[in-house]
Amino acid sequence: MTEQIRAALTGDPQALEDHVAEAKRRCAAGDPAEALALGRDLHFISDDGAVSRTRIADRERYAAQLLVMAYRALGRDNLAELAELDHREREIPWAGAYRR
Repeated sequence: MTEQIRAALTGDPQALEDHVAEAKRRCAAGDPAEALALGRDLHFISDDGAVSRTRIADRERYAAQLLVMAYRALGRDNLAELAELDHREREIPWAGAYRR
Protein backbone atom coordinates (compact mmCIF):
# COMPACT_ATOMS: atom_id res chain seq x y z
CA MET A 1 0.00 0.00 0.00
CA THR A 2 1.38 3.38 -0.93
CA GLU A 3 1.52 6.28 1.49
CA GLN A 4 -0.91 8.14 -0.79
CA ILE A 5 -3.52 5.39 -0.40
CA ARG A 6 -2.88 5.14 3.35
CA ALA A 7 -3.33 8.91 3.72
CA ALA A 8 -6.57 8.83 1.73
CA LEU A 9 -7.97 6.07 3.93
CA THR A 10 -6.87 7.50 7.26
CA GLY A 11 -7.09 11.26 6.85
CA ASP A 12 -10.76 12.06 6.26
CA PRO A 13 -13.51 9.94 7.85
CA GLN A 14 -16.15 11.22 5.43
CA ALA A 15 -13.97 10.38 2.41
CA LEU A 16 -13.49 6.88 3.83
CA GLU A 17 -17.26 6.45 4.22
CA ASP A 18 -17.70 7.62 0.62
CA HIS A 19 -15.10 5.12 -0.67
CA VAL A 20 -16.75 2.31 1.28
CA ALA A 21 -20.22 3.22 0.00
CA GLU A 22 -18.97 3.31 -3.60
CA ALA A 23 -17.22 -0.05 -3.22
CA LYS A 24 -20.41 -1.58 -1.79
CA ARG A 25 -22.48 -0.08 -4.61
CA ARG A 26 -20.13 -1.51 -7.25
CA CYS A 27 -20.10 -4.90 -5.56
CA ALA A 28 -23.89 -5.01 -5.42
CA ALA A 29 -23.91 -4.16 -9.13
CA GLY A 30 -21.70 -7.17 -9.88
CA ASP A 31 -18.19 -5.73 -9.67
CA PRO A 32 -16.58 -6.88 -6.40
CA ALA A 33 -13.01 -5.81 -7.27
CA GLU A 34 -13.11 -2.48 -5.42
CA ALA A 35 -14.74 -4.02 -2.35
CA LEU A 36 -12.10 -6.73 -2.26
CA ALA A 37 -9.19 -4.32 -2.67
CA LEU A 38 -10.50 -1.70 -0.24
CA GLY A 39 -11.48 -4.35 2.30
CA ARG A 40 -7.97 -5.81 2.17
CA ASP A 41 -6.38 -2.36 2.53
CA LEU A 42 -8.59 -1.47 5.48
CA HIS A 43 -7.87 -4.80 7.12
CA PHE A 44 -4.15 -4.08 6.74
CA ILE A 45 -4.48 -0.66 8.44
CA SER A 46 -7.15 -1.56 11.00
CA ASP A 47 -4.82 -0.58 13.83
CA ASP A 48 -2.70 2.48 14.42
CA GLY A 49 0.56 0.78 13.43
CA ALA A 50 2.18 1.58 16.77
CA VAL A 51 3.71 -0.98 19.06
CA SER A 52 0.54 -0.96 21.18
CA ARG A 53 -1.53 -1.85 18.09
CA THR A 54 -4.55 0.22 19.08
CA ARG A 55 -7.49 -1.09 17.06
CA ILE A 56 -9.55 1.30 14.94
CA ALA A 57 -13.12 -0.02 15.03
CA ASP A 58 -14.47 1.75 11.93
CA ARG A 59 -11.70 0.40 9.74
CA GLU A 60 -12.13 -3.10 11.16
CA ARG A 61 -15.88 -3.01 10.61
CA TYR A 62 -15.62 -1.62 7.07
CA ALA A 63 -12.92 -4.15 6.18
CA ALA A 64 -15.06 -7.05 7.35
CA GLN A 65 -18.18 -5.79 5.59
CA LEU A 66 -16.37 -5.27 2.30
CA LEU A 67 -14.45 -8.54 2.38
CA VAL A 68 -17.55 -10.57 3.23
CA MET A 69 -19.57 -8.85 0.51
CA ALA A 70 -16.84 -9.31 -2.11
CA TYR A 71 -16.12 -12.93 -1.24
CA ARG A 72 -19.82 -13.80 -1.38
CA ALA A 73 -20.15 -12.03 -4.75
CA LEU A 74 -17.26 -14.15 -6.00
CA GLY A 75 -18.87 -17.35 -4.73
CA ARG A 76 -16.19 -17.78 -2.07
CA ASP A 77 -18.48 -18.32 0.90
CA ASN A 78 -15.74 -20.13 2.83
CA LEU A 79 -13.54 -17.01 2.68
CA ALA A 80 -16.51 -14.82 3.64
CA GLU A 81 -17.01 -16.97 6.72
CA LEU A 82 -13.32 -16.65 7.61
CA ALA A 83 -13.53 -12.86 7.29
CA GLU A 84 -16.58 -12.84 9.57
CA LEU A 85 -14.79 -15.09 12.07
CA ASP A 86 -11.68 -12.91 12.04
CA HIS A 87 -13.79 -9.83 12.75
CA ARG A 88 -15.66 -11.54 15.60
CA GLU A 89 -12.44 -12.88 17.14
CA ARG A 90 -10.91 -9.40 17.18
CA GLU A 91 -13.58 -8.48 19.70
CA ILE A 92 -12.27 -11.09 22.14
CA PRO A 93 -9.59 -9.47 24.34
CA TRP A 94 -7.27 -12.47 24.34
CA ALA A 95 -7.40 -13.01 20.55
CA GLY A 96 -4.55 -10.55 20.01
CA ALA A 97 -2.16 -12.88 21.81
CA TYR A 98 -2.30 -15.19 18.78
CA ARG A 99 -1.52 -12.45 16.28
CA ARG A 100 1.97 -11.49 17.42
